[in-house]
Order: sequence, then C-alpha cells, then structure tokens
Amino acid sequence: MTAATIIQQAAADGVALAATSDGKLKLKGRTQAIVRWRPIVIQHKEELLAALRQPDKSSWADADWLAFFHERAAIGEFDNHLPRHRAEALAFETCVVEWLDRNHAATEPGRCAHCGGDGRGHDQLLSYGTNESGHAWLHGGCWSAWFGARKAEAVVALAAMGIPDTRCAPVVSGDPIALEVPF
Repeated sequence: MTAATIIQQAAADGVALAATSDGKLKLKGRTQAIVRWRPIVIQHKEELLAALRQPDKSSWADADWLAFFHERAAIGEFDNHLPRHRAEALAFETCVVEWLDRNHAATEPGRCAHCGGDGRGHDQLLSYGTNESGHAWLHGGCWSAWFGARKAEAVVALAAMGIPDTRCAPVVSGDPIALEVPF
C-alpha cells in the first residue's frame, strides 16, 4: 500500500494524518478508526512522513498532490468541523490555487498572454505576477478570460492526478449550502 493510498483510505474512514515538526505522525478522528489504522501507519511511518512533508515546489508527484488534497480535506473536516463534502470542496479549491502558484505562466513583455495583441494605444499591457514567479503580460480586459482558462487548466491537471473536482457538492438534506461553485 502506498503512502497516498493510506492517507486517502484513512481519510475516507475518518482518520486525518499529519506530520509534526518533530518528525512524528499525528492521527485525528474517531477512536475506533484510529485503532484500525494505527498498525498500518506504524508500518509505513517513514513513507507517510515523506508524503506529508512539504516537498520541493518543483518536484510534486501525483501522490504528493493526493496527500495534499486529503490532508486539506481532513483539516477542514476535523479541525473546522465541516461536513466531508464541504471540506473536500475547499480542499479542491486549495489545490487549484496551489497548482496555479506552482505553474505560473510567465510570458515575454510586449504581447498579451491571452489575445496576443501588443500594448499600443489605449489598451496597455499590465504585468501580473511576482519577481520570483515571473510576469504574465495582459490587457486589463483580457485578465478575467485568461485567468478562467488557467483555472480550467488546473482542474484538468488535478483530474489527471486523480483529484476529482469536488466543488459542486451534492444536495444534502439539512445542509445550508447545498450547491456551491466558487470559481
């Protein structure tokens, strides 16, 4: 069993795994579920610690993304007392933002990253981004469509890694937020 599989299945069973700063694993959830998962966690401790630690930005594998998603969902569910479907929806949003941060689309100055136009006349090119990640050059009116396309790209990339788009939550009786699409 891989670390990502353990994290995913434990979360589905109500157990959140987290790495502490002193190199230990912390299990949160229902006592019965923790008792079931404890032997597996002990057996795979080093693999789990490696998966739960923040790896280098450029080296996240599919298992790292799955671990990140399930860790965020578990935090929402157990620490913030959210229903599982809301916790997963917020975890997915966090994954989209993280993917965008790690896959910044820097472009050369002088051309709009969305429409390809130049910055002459009344529609000047604006710089979006940071010195660390680079800049994407866009017309002010092109930003919204460009950013929407980038978010769609993130959703496709995450789906390819096995992280489903959980933003459209099912209607749950008594749930005050029955359907929510944040983007």
